Amino acid sequence: MGAGTRALREAMIDQGKCLLRLTIDSWGPIATGGYPAHLAEEP
Repeated sequence: MGAGTRALREAMIDQGKCLLRLTIDSWGPIATGGYPAHLAEEP
């Protein structure tokens, strides 16, 4: 870990923040634009 990365990490900890790393391994119907018709509200 470089000095800049270390300083950034310490600053985030001091501020009560965190960094999340996510790995997407699949897509669901919401992510691809679909929504189940039986769950949609009637107007």
